[in-house]
Amino acid sequence: MRTNLALAGLGTLTAFLLATNPVVADAARTITGKDIKNSSVTGKDIKDTSLQGADVRDDSLTGADVSEASLGKVTRAGAADTADTAKAVVPGSITSESVTDRSLRAVDYAFASGTANVDLPNLPTNDCAYAIVPTGVPLDGAAVAVSAGESVAFANGGLALHAAKSNIDSSFRLVACNLTAAAINPDAAPFDFVVFR
Repeated sequence: MRTNLALAGLGTLTAFLLATNPVVADAARTITGKDIKNSSVTGKDIKDTSLQGADVRDDSLTGADVSEASLGKVTRAGAADTADTAKAVVPGSITSESVTDRSLRAVDYAFASGTANVDLPNLPTNDCAYAIVPTGVPLDGAAVAVSAGESVAFANGGLALHAAKSNIDSSFRLVACNLTAAAINPDAAPFDFVVFR
């Protein structure tokens, strides 16, 4: 009988506390986000490793929020370790839209290039002469473009210049032709060349 009276008294006390004390009443139900003041919960209040991806709003984290050392290699970036070399570039992946206009130089797309100092002989009117210019690379199937640079004889149109095949695999003939009515004896001059394949 005492037990029944004690249980009844305890039940009555609990009902009284729930009805008269809001703190006890609030503790009796689950706490929701509405019960927490914004910005009041800190990292100290959250158990380590308890948050999942679903607990974080999409696109709310930035690079500053992530430890870079914790990230693994991106699956499709396997070539990133050697991306500074041409071996890492997939053939056909770079298009003309990917390259800034007039940003490439001969060394970027030529098979070989260089400058040769050449002293051509005296050229009679309507005659041609040539000098052999080594390139250091095999020229089979290649095309060679030449330029006289600042040479006055070529810049003024007195002499025409072109590259021709040679019987030496890694050299070409630098051919100059006199198109004027008088002989021309050009000074020794540097000639630029570019080899394309």
